[in-house]
Amino acid sequence: MSAIEKLSEGRHARRRIFGPLGGPPAASTPLVVTGLFQGYLAYNMARKALAVAAPGLQGDEGLSKTDLGVVSSSFTVTYGASKFAGSVITDHVSCRALFSLGLVLTGVLCLIFSLSSELPRLCLLWSLHGVVQGAGWPSLAKICVERVAPRAQGRVWALLSAAGNAGHVCAGPLLLSLGGGWRRVMQGAGILALLSGGLAWMLTGGDDDAADEKDGWFLKARKEGEEGREILLPWSTNQDWRAAVAKGVEWIFVVKRILRPEVAALFLADSLIYFVIKGLADWSVLVLTETKGLTEKEAVGVFFYCELGAILGSFASGWVSDQVGGLRTSTSSVFSLLALPFLYATHKMPLPGLPPLAFAYFVLGVFVNGPKTLSGIALRQLVPPSMAGTAMGVQGLVGQVGASWAGAPVGFVAQH
Repeated sequence: MSAIEKLSEGRHARRRIFGPLGGPPAASTPLVVTGLFQGYLAYNMARKALAVAAPGLQGDEGLSKTDLGVVSSSFTVTYGASKFAGSVITDHVSCRALFSLGLVLTGVLCLIFSLSSELPRLCLLWSLHGVVQGAGWPSLAKICVERVAPRAQGRVWALLSAAGNAGHVCAGPLLLSLGGGWRRVMQGAGILALLSGGLAWMLTGGDDDAADEKDGWFLKARKEGEEGREILLPWSTNQDWRAAVAKGVEWIFVVKRILRPEVAALFLADSLIYFVIKGLADWSVLVLTETKGLTEKEAVGVFFYCELGAILGSFASGWVSDQVGGLRTSTSSVFSLLALPFLYATHKMPLPGLPPLAFAYFVLGVFVNGPKTLSGIALRQLVPPSMAGTAMGVQGLVGQVGASWAGAPVGFVAQH
């Protein structure tokens, strides 16, 4: 049995075990994309809520920077593990249910968090938040593959990736506009996640059972990926891969690929870039208020431009790498080097006034987010499509380990 036939058999076996969830007929592609976009937007707004609420937690509850870092790290560690597990689970459960349920549980945990004050309880709730957040991206990626026609997947992937940055952009202005301190910020994020969970379930109607009607193009797309692009994809002509498929042990091939030096270097770079991105997201507002003398709203407004730049960086990095023949890692290296002077300028140079500071953050967002976007594309070109979920799960786990260092360790250094 070929890898393509095994893929089809696996999808039908899943239905024999879990059964269809019923619901409306298959939703059209625009509705599916809309449901995923607004849902992933809500996921990221809830994730960003802690950074928006950080000054209030520090002022009203007396938490130190170290305390805030511990709370932040509790999320990062569990999120990385959950994201890895979610990449594997998506092959065995309904991705539509997983995506929607994760949003509902995110909303519930944000609401409970808003009623808490003690540090141990805050850490517990935010670590559980990391667990349910791990349901978001893996299920979204799988739905995108199964429910969107192959000819449109590139554009849709870019759009959904931008939804994450858009959620970070909207979180500060929208949640702070509710007033009422940090508790109202968390409550607003929680209610939005609950509503988005229900909306995502409705707009992605039909679940994966609807994909049965599209098995023709689904299997054709998989076959083209595994057999029709041998020149572009280095694994496709590899005899070890073909032997692994014949024996049903494709995962051994993927493990060998992951252990190769170039892939290990990609994981290390991914870990470092996640450290920088997480540090900017969690600490920029506090740094701007304490070192630049800005008010909380001014600091959130300045960082808003960094998130805007991140959206542009997602599209710009992909476009540039396409123009230079698909050299993803080389493009990532150039973007990373260009980010360094702006990273120094935003935190060390006395920039006069808000406009120059906002501009520096905008450009920093462009160059920092480019490598994050390209790392996933680079990895997907190194492993077969049928095993990309597991490989990306490992990559996500390594990235979150790097991001965890931007929590408690950075908070401890800043405090002392």
